[in-house]
Order: sequence, then structure tokens, then C-alpha cells
Amino acid sequence: MSLTMKTHLTPNPGEAIDWNYEIPKHQGAKMQLLTIGNIAVHGTWKGHLGQYYKAWAPMPRRNKQLEKQLFGD
Repeated sequence: MSLTMKTHLTPNPGEAIDWNYEIPKHQGAKMQLLTIGNIAVHGTWKGHLGQYYKAWAPMPRRNKQLEKQLFGD
């Protein structure tokens, strides 16, 4: 049996990134978190809903090809 753990959550191409007001399935993966003080941070989910965080969103993906065109190597 092979167990894999996601290291970070990212959206599918073209998918809108909205806050999800629920505990994420992969709590140990890196994601954007909205704290109970309404501050957005990056990290992994801890605790129950409303204890430290009230929402999460996937990490944005970088467009490395566009970055190369704009900024070079």
C-alpha cells in the first residue's frame, strides 16, 4: 500500500480561487488560510473550524513561462 500526502493545494487552470469555509481534506498541505482575525496567511490547517482559521483557499500557481518572458532567466 502506498500513502501519499499532498504538500500544497493548487487550483486547476482557469478555476476561480474562492475561500472555502470548511476544514480542508488535506489539512497538512500548504494553503492560504483566513484567520479568525480576517488576516490571510500561508500555512497548514490546525484545529477545528473557527478555532484559528475560518476559511482556506488553494495556493496560486505561478506562470513560469510568462515570468521568463517578462523578467528573463
